[in-house]
Amino acid sequence: ELYAEEPSTFVAGRNALVHELAADNQADAKKRVHDLRRPTVAAWIVNRLYREKRAEIDELIAAGADLRSAQQALLEGKGSKAFAAATERERKATTRLLDDVRRLLESSGHALATELHQVTATLRALACDPQASAAFNGRLSEALEPPGFDSVLRAAAGASEQPEQPERPEQPEQHRHVDRKSTRLNSSHANI
Repeated sequence: ELYAEEPSTFVAGRNALVHELAADNQADAKKRVHDLRRPTVAAWIVNRLYREKRAEIDELIAAGADLRSAQQALLEGKGSKAFAAATERERKATTRLLDDVRRLLESSGHALATELHQVTATLRALACDPQASAAFNGRLSEALEPPGFDSVLRAAAGASEQPEQPERPEQPEQHRHVDRKSTRLNSSHANI
């Protein structure tokens, strides 16, 4: 299984499998495997958790589903105790997995702080986002981001679709350049 390999050996493993598939005249499989992206370290760690700590991952996803239900009940004006219990269950499930993540990161020699942040975000996304948890199969190629507060607002409003974004008026060319530059600066500051 390619996604069980460390990111540093992923490409070599993928290429070897591509050559095997080519030798076996499996063109469709060869193309699918060739197109697979090397996972980031954070994605690789979560993929390992899926394989090695499946019960804990399943508990996190179940706790996330309970938390979403409790949030909905809270927004409807009921169930504050259920919300507190669901929040604690999700927190404990995440904490148990993060203890394993720290050990995996330290034993593999990867930067703890950066990767831990991305793994935490991915675990929260799996807990909070039903689409992410339903699609998760232990083959992430990049870290996930949990849904933002807008998803809670949509749930409260009963909306199932994204709200329409207002159209932005056309800007003169020089203003667009400034906007792109300020966006890049804001993005670079956010990454620091």
